Amino acid sequence: MDLKKINQKIKSFVKARDWEQFHSPKNLSMALSVEASELVEIFQWLKESDLKKVDKEKVADEIADIFFYLVRISQKMNIDIEKSFHKKATVLDFIFTSCAGPCPIMTNNMTHLYEDYENVPEVQFVSVTVDPKIDNASTLKEYAKANGVKDDRWQFLTSDIESIKDLKKNGFMLYAGELPRGHAIKFVLIDQDGQIRKYYDGTDKASMAVLRKDLNNIVNEIQS
Repeated sequence: MDLKKINQKIKSFVKARDWEQFHSPKNLSMALSVEASELVEIFQWLKESDLKKVDKEKVADEIADIFFYLVRISQKMNIDIEKSFHKKATVLDFIFTSCAGPCPIMTNNMTHLYEDYENVPEVQFVSVTVDPKIDNASTLKEYAKANGVKDDRWQFLTSDIESIKDLKKNGFMLYAGELPRGHAIKFVLIDQDGQIRKYYDGTDKASMAVLRKDLNNIVNEIQS
């Protein structure tokens, strides 16, 4: 994706239709929320087994509209989307909400990180469920709320089980067999360029201390 070309095309598109006068950040954000609601409506109440029936062309149209408004907001606010996207360090783990083993310890440690880095916009957190049959969007939302998540700095993600296995095995080189019970207990530190810096034991206090040190180093890199 060439964002520079897309930016120019959108600017030309808006200019040709004399829409600039209507495109204040406030109006654009309101329009974006409408498009996002239309995307949500497509998936609302669907079960995982129903996803194959979804009209992908309709989903693509809504995503395109959302993307259009995101780009326009960034243009009006002089924000470089590409730089903003990469200017974050990410701490990621794989858990499931009904886990009675290591997951509560891992989530507790992630919660401490989430709270301690509240005022550091260069840091974000991601937890991916390994039990998508149980952990749907609603369940993950309640789990996030129960663990004190109050903003989008910590995202809880789900997908179909095969995609999750592929992400674990081929994306993060972690064991992906016997899910959900056989999931790894690692925290993964990803730098601002999307590169994996290091793995840490998500249940170990000493390992968490090392993670904090390494995370601070990346934040310093981003800020320098």
